[in-house]
Amino acid sequence: MSDKLKNDATPSVLGIIYQFYVALEYCFQLTSGQKLYVEKYGDITISKSNQTEVKKNKEVLTDMHDNIWKTLSNWFQKDFYPS
Repeated sequence: MSDKLKNDATPSVLGIIYQFYVALEYCFQLTSGQKLYVEKYGDITISKSNQTEVKKNKEVLTDMHDNIWKTLSNWFQKDFYPS
């Protein structure tokens, strides 16, 4: 049975698992006093350091892709930056 079932959420779940895998890798790079946030300020954010978006797209990400503009919109929110 190779047809996708109507309620098959496998692609979505695989994306979440991959996001947590990337977050776990970042945990080993944290320095004293840093905090790691998942889905609070974006996909993965390390306080006082960086913010990473984890995407899996079938199509190529270009400067006109909706995901790029949503990410930029998030980054420019006044309360975006974690302490």
